[in-house]
Amino acid sequence: MPDGFADCPWCGAVRGSAATVAASAFDAVSSSRSALQNALVWIGISLCSASILILNHFAVLGEYGPRGYSSAYVIGRVIGSYVIPAICVFLYYKISGKKAVSSVKFLVISCVTVLWLFLLLAAARPRSPYQQAFRGSAEADQQAEAEAARTVTPTKWDPAIRSFFDDVRSFHMRYVSAVSETETSAVPLCSPESFRDAASIEQAMSQLRRRLAVAKEFSSPETLLSKMPQYVEAIDATGLERKNFLEGFNDSARKDLGARKNVSDNEVSWAQSCIAVYHFALAHQNDYSLQNGQVVFTSKNEGSEFDRKQEIAKLSHLEFLHAYGRFMTAQNASFTQLGLPPLDFGGRPSTASSVTDFLSHSSQGADPKSAH
Repeated sequence: MPDGFADCPWCGAVRGSAATVAASAFDAVSSSRSALQNALVWIGISLCSASILILNHFAVLGEYGPRGYSSAYVIGRVIGSYVIPAICVFLYYKISGKKAVSSVKFLVISCVTVLWLFLLLAAARPRSPYQQAFRGSAEADQQAEAEAARTVTPTKWDPAIRSFFDDVRSFHMRYVSAVSETETSAVPLCSPESFRDAASIEQAMSQLRRRLAVAKEFSSPETLLSKMPQYVEAIDATGLERKNFLEGFNDSARKDLGARKNVSDNEVSWAQSCIAVYHFALAHQNDYSLQNGQVVFTSKNEGSEFDRKQEIAKLSHLEFLHAYGRFMTAQNASFTQLGLPPLDFGGRPSTASSVTDFLSHSSQGADPKSAH
């Protein structure tokens, strides 16, 4: 542009001052820096979100185990994880009066959430198998209470149904009595003291063999249904009505009582796994000793195998307790609906009034024989 002209005589462009050029350059650099900062903020948010999901995944897995794991728990925990950090961050900006764009606030919330989860995960302890059983059984108790609370319309068949349930009660009490008779040892099964010598081991194995016989003897109460026709015969009804009632009742009763077979199978599995522990100890009696109340093997491999068999026995015991508790919960819901007193859970704490109480008492001291 020729000197002396404010505008270009040919194109009309305005002459730019040095200040104008510098301002334009500064705006360009600021815009570039703002875009970079925004990108970094969203990258940070993405990394924090992924970390929150992963941390909650491991938290649920550690708390409930593979069998109790649920993606619904993870999603619920992810959403819940943001609540307290979000409240804290919003209060901070509100009180301090500082301003920040939404993306920066979300990044701060995400970072605080990650830190919060790390602290919770570090403080959390994994649930033991018994604790997991307590959770499931507590839910079973609640479900049973809801089932029992439902009103059942009285029918003319109630006398026959009550007679049948009296037979079920008698069957159950015979089972409880038979189990009690097998508990002859003062030393808890699978406790270190029960491995003290060959005599102790043989006594425990004898008790377990008797328990196996009881489990198989009382594996199915379906034979009780054979008395149902004579109970129905006393009801004032036509032959067709009796036939239709018996067909429906028997189908339903077989389904409910069939769960008793599952209880027996778990009981057999537990007793057999305990016997396997004692067989192993008897075969290696000279390879271990009792030290500070623990069974200590001289060989690391033998000690690991013994621990493995003990763990199998413990988990089998847990499965049995859980199956028994579920069965008893369902049975007592039916008894309550008919206005009958619930069945006694049996076991060392015979006053247990719920599945949770029963499991809680049964697990104390890891005494497998204290429950049935």
